[in-house]
Amino acid sequence: MSSERPRFIMRNANLWVDRVNQIGQASEIGFPSLERKVEEIFNAGMVVPIEVQMGYEMPGVSFKMTSFDPQMLKLFGLAVGSETELMATAATTDDDGTMHSQVAYLRGFIKKTEMDSHTRGSKAEVNYEFSFRYYKLEIDGSPIYEVDPFNVSIGGVSQTQAERRAMLL
Repeated sequence: MSSERPRFIMRNANLWVDRVNQIGQASEIGFPSLERKVEEIFNAGMVVPIEVQMGYEMPGVSFKMTSFDPQMLKLFGLAVGSETELMATAATTDDDGTMHSQVAYLRGFIKKTEMDSHTRGSKAEVNYEFSFRYYKLEIDGSPIYEVDPFNVSIGGVSQTQAERRAMLL
């Protein structure tokens, strides 16, 4: 049965930074880890505390480049209010040969650059940390996640719509 075979195996990926194709330059692309923000409550009458959902933690993204591209390095420290766009694409394959497209769109700013030391005969990399204000992940053109400071949608369904409606927004 094909459902018992491995699916969505990452085969290859690419990165666009500020709409510039970085094919052959990125050695590692990290996708955001989404995590719920929780608070423990231990109210009157309870004998065991519980965690309640309070929103989402601030996720980050990182990527590594094997090039010391001046245009990339200049993206750090742009004026307040400036945003950089990232687009990460991936080709994933099922064990039966079915190919899938995975696309992540992000907008934000480069928070940190960390350059490896240069050693003759060895590659040196630049590690970038990216703080984003918008993130959207699609697989085969279908929305999986869409996150901004005011809304989180999973599978195209807003997870905050009722709360926003209660606030008359």
